[in-house]
Order: sequence, then structure tokens, then C-alpha cells
Amino acid sequence: RPEARVKHKARGPRPESGTFFLTRPRASCLGPCVTIRFMGRRALVSRFCDGFILTGGRSSRMGQDKALLEVDGKPLIQIIAANVKQALGEVTLVGSKAKYARLGMPVIEDIHPGLGPLAGVHAALRHSRKPLVLVVGCDMPFLSAQFLEHLAQVAAVADAEVTVAESADYGLESLCAVYNQSTLPHIEAALEHGELKVAMLYDKVRVRKLSTDECRGFNPQGILFSNVNTPQDLELARRRFESRAN
Repeated sequence: RPEARVKHKARGPRPESGTFFLTRPRASCLGPCVTIRFMGRRALVSRFCDGFILTGGRSSRMGQDKALLEVDGKPLIQIIAANVKQALGEVTLVGSKAKYARLGMPVIEDIHPGLGPLAGVHAALRHSRKPLVLVVGCDMPFLSAQFLEHLAQVAAVADAEVTVAESADYGLESLCAVYNQSTLPHIEAALEHGELKVAMLYDKVRVRKLSTDECRGFNPQGILFSNVNTPQDLELARRRFESRAN
């Protein structure tokens, strides 16, 4: 057959210092061809990913609403919200409007209340008009904005429907993950059939695991995924924030 010919385009002007473009021609979560523009060290991830925080369930081990407990002089959920907002530009809470609207952040409620975290992921996907949603729990105050932004960047070019962080202590962190809108039919079917464990979703879709090795650079002290479930966890988190301040 005749020799293939390749047409070379003249190169355009170089982008500004600190700006570059990453193009993935193969399939990705954003379609067959996705181009992401990086400005300095920060990607404009807010164009394709919304951030949500699940406010938690009954907090039975804590004995009170852990989202509103103070760490470092502010409610736990506000610490996490600040990091999500820094990473993605905006943040929305999934929970009771009556309880959390006073915090000054957008709040949406579960469409299927009482069905746990999977229902919260469902509400986030239904609410967002973007292809990806970042979902984090309300009890992980050491998740940094830099790590959350990186997680969203990886999700944007991953050939997967869920991009989830993996920790050495807890395994896959289903409430530190990015979910594609394509997971919505699977989640709705699971809710309908009472399959409420988020991990069961991962058996039905393509998953990109952000391994412990990949997370290590964001986790020098080994506390990135530490959560606050008990009074002892709360006291430890307060001491860690105090030591940072000093």
C-alpha cells in the first residue's frame, strides 16, 4: 500500500512560562480527546470537577455530630471545606439544610435519605452538571488541597469511571474519590436493590487506584487519611493541629 504521509504543522508560539498543555488522544473520562491546561502548578480542574463533602450519618461512635466539632478553633467540616474549595474553587455539602446552611456553604440533601454514603455520592452526581465529582467525608481534616487537586487531575485523564485513593491502613478510601457521571446508572440500580456498600460499585466499573506509593509525596507524616470517628480521634487531631501551629 502507498506510504503513509504525515502532515507537520508549524509550531505556534510557546506558552507563557509555567503554562503547558496535556492532551490525551485515547479514551478518557472526559471523552475521546481531552486537553487540560495547567497554569503554573495548578490545573483548572474546576472546569470539569465539582467538590462535595458528605456531612456524615449518625456519628454513633462520637456521640454527637462530628462535622460540627471544633478542631483548631473551627468546625471540622469547615477545615475540610476550605481545602476542597482551594482545590476546586467551590464546595457543596451533602446533608441537612436545617443543620448546615448556617455555615454559609451550599447544601444539598440526599434524594434517598438514610441509605448511607452511596446515597450521598448519588446526590452529588445528580446535582452536578460537570463530568466528575470529588466526594470526601466530613471527618478527614488532614486531606490537603494539593492532594485533592492532584486526585482530580489524575481522574480527568484516567481511563476509568472512579478514581480512588488507597491508604496503607484503610485500603480504598471510597470517601476520598472522584466519580464519573457514567457511574450514576450503576449507583441508582444499587440503591434500588439495597446494595449500599460503595465498595460493591467498584466491581461493576473501571477503577483507577491512586496507590499508597503515589500518595506518599502528599503524606510525609502518614496522617493524610486519618479520620475522626471517636473522642480519642478528636483529641489526637486537636493535638496534631496544635503541634503544626507551634
